[in-house]
Amino acid sequence: MRKIKLANDMFIPGWGRIAKDTAFKVQKFNKRYVYVEVADRVILRLARKRDCVTVY
Repeated sequence: MRKIKLANDMFIPGWGRIAKDTAFKVQKFNKRYVYVEVADRVILRLARKRDCVTVY
């Protein structure tokens, strides 16, 4: 798993709206969560089954 897309729109307090199908490069993952870097030192933790779709 190297790249994912968001499965739905997200609103993050203090950051704003992130649209559906926005692609991110995966920093690390485990069996429950995927960690992606949104900006410099801003890491977003997504649920693997609910929040993201694997691209490759």
